[in-house]
Amino acid sequence: IEGDLGLLKHAFINLLLNAIQYTPSGGKITVSLRRDADNAILTLTDTGIGIPKKALPYIFDRFYRADPSRSYETGGSGLGLAIAQKSIEFHDGTFSVRSEVGHGTTFHVSLPCSL
Repeated sequence: IEGDLGLLKHAFINLLLNAIQYTPSGGKITVSLRRDADNAILTLTDTGIGIPKKALPYIFDRFYRADPSRSYETGGSGLGLAIAQKSIEFHDGTFSVRSEVGHGTTFHVSLPCSL
C-alpha cells in the first residue's frame, strides 16, 4: 500500500496497544495480514475483556470510553480509536470491529493496494 507511514503506523500501534491493555495475562493476541483482490486486509484479534454491544457504535467517537469509570490517568484520552479510524479513512480504507464481552475483540482494516 502507499500512504503516510506516520499515520498508518500510529493507527496500527494504537490497535495493538489497546489489545495488550485489554487482554489479561495468559490471553492471546493475533495479527494477520493478507491480500484480498485489490486490498490489504489487516486483522487484529484478542481474547480480552471485549466491548459491550451498546458501546460499539460509539468507540470511534472522540473522547468516548466504554468504561466511564476510567480516568485519564489510567484510561487514556479516548482519542486513539477515533484517530486510527480517521487515519485509515484518509487512505481510502475501511475499519470495522466485532466484539463480545468476555470473549475478545476483532478489528478489520482494509486498505487499497497500489499494485
